[in-house]
Amino acid sequence: MPIQKQHERFQPYQVLTHQQIIQNYKNNNSLRSETEFNNLIQITQVNNELNQLKKELEQHKKEKSQLIE
Repeated sequence: MPIQKQHERFQPYQVLTHQQIIQNYKNNNSLRSETEFNNLIQITQVNNELNQLKKELEQHKKEKSQLIE
C-alpha cells in the first residue's frame, strides 16, 4: 500500500460515528479481521468520550473563572 493511501486511511483525531465506521469497514477491503474492526469501534468510542470530557473540562474552567471574578 503506498504511503499516500495509508495517510488517507488513517486520519488522526477524526471523530467518526458508529455508522461511519461500519460504512468505512464495508468500503475498505484492506481491513483484515473482525478484531481490527472491533478495535476501530473501541478507539472511536474512547475518542468520542475524550472529546466529551474535554468539552466538560472547558465548561468547568469557564464556570470557575466566572466565580473568581
